[in-house]
Order: sequence, then structure tokens, then C-alpha cells
Amino acid sequence: MQYFPREARIDKMYFPYYGKKAHESYVQPLVAVKLLLTKEHYNNELSIDCRVEGSNMRNNDDRDKFLGRVTFRVKVFE
Repeated sequence: MQYFPREARIDKMYFPYYGKKAHESYVQPLVAVKLLLTKEHYNNELSIDCRVEGSNMRNNDDRDKFLGRVTFRVKVFE
């Protein structure tokens, strides 16, 4: 995978967000990935797991495996 931005992280300057009145020119942060697939990946289901990480954040709980994360399933056909 190729990440955008390269570090695959959202800069802390975007937080905390106080609303449009305080941040008139605010643009929502974004992390994107480009899947670098080969023919071996075609017709197979791929799972992509995105997680929130940081200090003082709960993102790991045995009772809730989706806490602080989202999983995408992608299937690419030839």
C-alpha cells in the first residue's frame, strides 16, 4: 500500500476542532491509501484495517474488537 500523506497519520494541528466560527478555513484531515495490487490479488477478498492510535485513547478492548477501528473488505476483479 502507498499512503497519503506518506506517514499515514493525521497531524495534531487538526485537533481539537472548535467549529467553523473559530476555524473559518478548516479543511477536514484525510488519510488515503493506494492499493498496489498484482495479478495474484485479483479475485480475492482483501481486508484493510484502519485504526485510531494515540496517547490517552482507548482502542483495544477484548469485548469490542472494532473499538477505534474500521475494516474495509475489497475484492478486485480482473
